[in-house]
Amino acid sequence: MMYSTVFAAISIKCSEINSCPNKTPTLDVGLTNIAQLIIGLVGSLAMLVMLWGGFRYVISRGDPSAIKSAKDTIMYALIGVVVAILAYAIVTFVAKNL
Repeated sequence: MMYSTVFAAISIKCSEINSCPNKTPTLDVGLTNIAQLIIGLVGSLAMLVMLWGGFRYVISRGDPSAIKSAKDTIMYALIGVVVAILAYAIVTFVAKNL
C-alpha cells in the first residue's frame, strides 16, 4: 500500500507529456525539463550576482576601480542570463525537432 502511494506521487500524467498513449516520457520532454531546471538555477544565481554587484557599487565610495569592478560584475551576470536563455532556446528547438 505504501508503494502505490509513492508511485502515485511520482507518476507522470500522460497529459503532461503530450498525451502519449504508453505514458513514458519522451526525449524532448526530458531535455526540456532539464533545460527548465537549469535556466531556473542560472536565473537565481544571476540575481544573486547582480545583487552582489549592486552592493559592491553602493559601498565603492566613489573609488573608480571599485565602481568599474562592480559594473563589470553586473554586466557579466546579465551576459550569463542572455547566454542561458539562448541555450534554453536552442535545446528546446533541437528537442522539438529531433
